[in-house]
Amino acid sequence: ASSAIGSFLSMLSLGMLPVNFLVAVIASFLSDRKLLLLSEGVALVGLMCLLTYSGAAPNLYIFCSGTVLLYSSTIVMEAVSMSLLSKKIPSAMSRGTCNAGLLATQAGSMGRFIGN
Repeated sequence: ASSAIGSFLSMLSLGMLPVNFLVAVIASFLSDRKLLLLSEGVALVGLMCLLTYSGAAPNLYIFCSGTVLLYSSTIVMEAVSMSLLSKKIPSAMSRGTCNAGLLATQAGSMGRFIGN
């Protein structure tokens, strides 16, 4: 079962490359805020798929679908947030090695570390 879980996680991570490409295409048609709102809706649908009401084990396919929806929507929300940040950052903070992009990436990594 461990190899199946590892395979699922690797396919989930590799699937984020096309998701990011799709976000780049959709971003040319929708504003960042609308894309963020859409992604939050998809995350809510994914969360609803993860819930069980009877106390029994959830359906595997629905659970995996909810996991894919939730994970991909959080990746999209992070990408859109970084896009909004890059548009609003002062020019003084966008130069040099220790710029706001690096600090935002480090803050995101720290949040994932603490969350895990």
